[in-house]
This record gives sequence, C-alpha cells and structure tokens, in this order.
Amino acid sequence: MEMITLKVQEIDELTPAIKKFVFQAVDGGSLPSFSAGAHIDFHLETGMIKSYSLANDPSETDRYVTAILREESGAGGSLYMHDQVHVGKELTITPPQNNFELAEQASQHILLAGGIGITPLLAMGYKLRDEKKDCYL
Repeated sequence: MEMITLKVQEIDELTPAIKKFVFQAVDGGSLPSFSAGAHIDFHLETGMIKSYSLANDPSETDRYVTAILREESGAGGSLYMHDQVHVGKELTITPPQNNFELAEQASQHILLAGGIGITPLLAMGYKLRDEKKDCYL
C-alpha cells in the first residue's frame, strides 16, 4: 500500500471543539490530486486508522486541509488529533479516496450537512463554484 508522509503546517481552532489542520508534503512537493468529497486515512502512532474528509479546493495540489471535531466519547482518533498533533509533526496517510462522489451530471446541487459534517461539502462547493454550477448549501 502506498503511503505518504505529511507535515502539519498550520492548526487553527475554529471553535472550542473543532480544529482546522493544514498539511503539506514533507519535501514541499505536490500531493496527489483528489476529487470533491474525498478523504484521507491517517495511520496514527496508536495503531488506529482514521478517515478525515478533505475540505480544500480540489484543484490545490500543495496542501490538504481538514477540520476535525473533538469527540470525547469517540474511538480516540479525534482526541489524538486534538491533543497530540502540533505544527511540524509528521503523519502518515494513504492517498485520497472518495466514497462520497459529487453527482457531476446534476443540473443543480443542494448540499446538506449531517453525519460526517460539512467538511467534504466545502470541497464540493469549491468545485461547483469553479464550474459555475448552481449550488445551494
């Protein structure tokens, strides 16, 4: 399985429970492209593999951005990301995958957040805006 090492470039506290993480390739090079709605799987030092949706514009190849909700009663991935990850830390991922594809053929898109949250919808919004398609959030 192909693995990629990312370096944390930036962490912003969006709310007391949500942090935005910006990752870049360790060598500063390009990252594999991704489609709107994609996620990356983090292979954490604890042995957990946790999936987080990409929120940035899919046309960007210099960074991956995600936002992670701290879940006190979750399996521990979000707690690890909130408590153990800092700017400069290196994390290992598998390349982006997409199990939540945007319906390209639709003439109009209504994006509703629920369950996994708004994160993948942000990437979808960038793509739809770039393609000048009707979109409602």
